Amino acid sequence: MILRVLTAAGALLLGGAAIAKPPAPGTVVSNTSFTTANGQSMRIADLRGQVVVLTYWMRDCGACDVQVAMLDYYFRQRRNLGLQVLVIPAEDLTAAQLKEAFKGKGIHPLTRIRGPFEPLDRLPTTYFIDRSGQVRAAESGLLGVEKLNQLLVPLLRQPQP
Repeated sequence: MILRVLTAAGALLLGGAAIAKPPAPGTVVSNTSFTTANGQSMRIADLRGQVVVLTYWMRDCGACDVQVAMLDYYFRQRRNLGLQVLVIPAEDLTAAQLKEAFKGKGIHPLTRIRGPFEPLDRLPTTYFIDRSGQVRAAESGLLGVEKLNQLLVPLLRQPQP
């Protein structure tokens, strides 16, 4: 049941396009584009030089809320190192609903994403993209601080391209 909801949500987020196979580590994702809840359109290539974390979130997912809170804290502590965290709703929400859900947070929810990203086998699903736009890891399930440090610290230590 939840897989059907996630698949349908992914199709909605991708504008009805067929869902592509998620990018494997090592894949460069420069053609991915998205729209934030504030209406700003961007491409992942616009964030070149930053470490980007994309995480799927759902309102009624306790693990997703914990993950978002942890990523928000992590972002606030390390944004000066070139960290960008974007949240992809795994359900169809309006920009107003997303703005309300993320009120007071430093991380940004997206209303739309076009690219190969999709939830993996469970939520939250989180992708880690290095400063050159290459996917370095994709993880499903709640990640602890130790795992975030293991994945992000080496990426944040990379020099700007």
